Amino acid sequence: MSQILINDYLKQLDIIKKVSGSQRETIVREAFKDLLKAWGKQQGLIFLAEYPLKTATKSNINVDGALLHELRMPIGYWEAKDADDDLAEDGHQEVQKGLEPYYAAIRATAAQISSHGEKQTFLKVIYENFYKVYNAKAADRLGVVYTPGEIVRFMIDGADWLCEKHFGKNLIDKDVDILDPATGTDTFICELLEHFRGQPKKLIHKYKHELHANEVAILPYYVANLNIESTFAAITGSYEEFPNLCFVDTLDNVGPHTAEKGVNADLCGSVSEENVARIKRQNTQRQHLAGHPGDSRGQGQL
Repeated sequence: MSQILINDYLKQLDIIKKVSGSQRETIVREAFKDLLKAWGKQQGLIFLAEYPLKTATKSNINVDGALLHELRMPIGYWEAKDADDDLAEDGHQEVQKGLEPYYAAIRATAAQISSHGEKQTFLKVIYENFYKVYNAKAADRLGVVYTPGEIVRFMIDGADWLCEKHFGKNLIDKDVDILDPATGTDTFICELLEHFRGQPKKLIHKYKHELHANEVAILPYYVANLNIESTFAAITGSYEEFPNLCFVDTLDNVGPHTAEKGVNADLCGSVSEENVARIKRQNTQRQHLAGHPGDSRGQGQL
């Protein structure tokens, strides 16, 4: 949160206390409400006062406010307290109960998804918003804003057409390796699998041997792994581990040091032997890997 907003809040709070001569919750909470609304607006969030929710015991209550993102799901609740309230007495378990409506809303929305495209959009929005709260500094540094599904599908269709025109092969054909160098939650690979639907034998070969993806942040790496494998299972009707997802910085995995060492051992050697083996296997592939322009981190290549 910006220092300007905080300073404005403190000034407003000080004025309210001086004029009213009180620090009661009903008086001072207006200043904090203004702070939440201003910060939420900067983040593309909507503040709703007197937000209704259902407790763990199924009773209906209204909290003082909630911040919601574009899926109309709250990312945080606000209940005002005054200086005499003992927050410790409220108990940490009550906080956990307060989060349950958020998770319930996610589950309910996910259950209504009927198409592959909607699933990828839902996953992208949930992940982007969660990561910005979970690790704001990393989100700012890495630029966690992923390519919209419509753009990904356009890129795949265009690359497929160009590959056939100039090389006489489609992306699904044997000996066409594809690398997603900054995979994020892996919408690109999942959209490729959907693009290959209807050609099961070629799809299975491509999945096992000629699709490659890299990710440098651990949280999206795990999300990507689940996303790819669940998409493959949904298309083929059977589960297969995806063997070509690497936890590695693609930009740091190219160049003379890679040719000399065969793997970026400093970054990934301590993760797992399986990950190192995957990176080595990727580095021994043919050098004409096709990649997509990636997300806003700019790690992509063609």
